[in-house]
Amino acid sequence: MPFVQVVGMTSTNKSFCIAYAIICKERRGNYVWVLERIKAMLHECMMPRVIVTDRELALINACSKVFPNATRLLCHFHIEQNIVRHCKQGFNKEVWGKFMSYWRRVCESASEPMYKYNLEKMYNRLVVTNRESVFDYVYENWLKDYKEMFVYAWTDKCRNFGQRTTNRVESQHANLKRYVTRGSSLERIAR
Repeated sequence: MPFVQVVGMTSTNKSFCIAYAIICKERRGNYVWVLERIKAMLHECMMPRVIVTDRELALINACSKVFPNATRLLCHFHIEQNIVRHCKQGFNKEVWGKFMSYWRRVCESASEPMYKYNLEKMYNRLVVTNRESVFDYVYENWLKDYKEMFVYAWTDKCRNFGQRTTNRVESQHANLKRYVTRGSSLERIAR
């Protein structure tokens, strides 16, 4: 059963666990239920302003429904891992490194004109190396519909305090996993 862990960040840049939930399936309705339970516990001033997730569409849609005013961002780390999984084969180490450098420049573009410039530069580099299919993949799967959720030109329009990954959640999840695998119980956490 999927384990949902929600982590927040304080104004002093510290992480804290907001909630844990076990759901039967990764479906929008299940995520909505969890998020509505969390929302019911929060005062208006505590509503999330930014939510960072991987590209779990059911979760993104649930966040949109329950917290419509929160800006939704996609995790840079998960995007890169996905690109590595789908595109790295056939590249040697040096060419792959150059491609990832171009990719990061696209992601870190501070304005829409810089985004267009960096995108064209990456495209031209991939065409020269006969890797148009890699461009097609990153454009169709990430840039076309989701650039506003991870490219700086759009994400920096909201105050996100540099939060661009789900690393805080991954770290809290690792701590919880260590706690449980040492023979401790989730029951003690709930008290």
